[in-house]
Amino acid sequence: MIRSVRAIAVSAGLSAGAAAAQGWETGSFDNGSWFEATAMAPGGQVALHCGGPSPGRRPLPESDEPMLTEPGMLELWINLPALADPTDGLGPPRRDLAVVVGSTGYRLPEAYWDVINGRGWIVAVPEAEPWLAALGAAPAFAVDSAAGRHAVIPADGAGRAIAAVVDYCRARRQAPAPAPAPAASARDLLLRGVEAAVAETCGGASRRNPGWLLEAEIDGDGTGDLLLVWAENECMTATSFGMCAPSQCPIDIFLSSRFPVPGQRESIMGNLVGVVPRAGQGAAIRVVSPPNCSRAADPAVCAFDWVWTGSNMAVLE
Repeated sequence: MIRSVRAIAVSAGLSAGAAAAQGWETGSFDNGSWFEATAMAPGGQVALHCGGPSPGRRPLPESDEPMLTEPGMLELWINLPALADPTDGLGPPRRDLAVVVGSTGYRLPEAYWDVINGRGWIVAVPEAEPWLAALGAAPAFAVDSAAGRHAVIPADGAGRAIAAVVDYCRARRQAPAPAPAPAASARDLLLRGVEAAVAETCGGASRRNPGWLLEAEIDGDGTGDLLLVWAENECMTATSFGMCAPSQCPIDIFLSSRFPVPGQRESIMGNLVGVVPRAGQGAAIRVVSPPNCSRAADPAVCAFDWVWTGSNMAVLE
């Protein structure tokens, strides 16, 4: 038996899906960390309980351990005033408790006084215990000890309630764990980097015109890369347009071969002309860069081809 170090009110456990007020009541919950289910006799002095780790697989709390039971076992709670432990758990476990269903008595296993949660005597019983099955056809059952009879407990609805608790806990234990979230694709990682760059530069949202984000294979690894074209991406919360200069704007390049390094990007300056394929290699990014016209292959158009060298972006000479 897994003992609890946490007190929870039975009424709280019964608040979800309680049965009719007359007869035995049932309640259950699953918070993604653990599950519990309880069947309680009228008056709450006798109950049967089970619990275990949730199929949701959220971690169990470290400082607030739930009341769990071993698979195939229930906890019987007997909380009768006449059976109160005068030692408050300092004495040995009891071995004289029994339940009587009809004319048959059933000796219970060792019972432990619940100092922490106040549930009275706690007894671990198998789900297939014969006296549990017998309750389904009995109007009542008695709780006895070596000192005599202490209570007669109504059994109306007990069979149904106990079966519901057992079925609930079995189903939770057998439920498959949730499927893991699919791993982020290279493009997803690139898009996250793009959004992070926009948020960082603009301090918020941006107005995105056609052509603000392009996809091309730049680094030659066979996976598409993303080009964030600041000339078409206007910050809504800043006076600049992604730090554009008077005659040219930056282009941020998010390379698949550089991810998943957080925030990794390359930047070049110029007005984008287009992407130029290169046989067997990554494509070149062609830009017009008026301040650097003296270096252009054709000064009349001031066009430069930027390529990935394997370590940085450089102008193709």
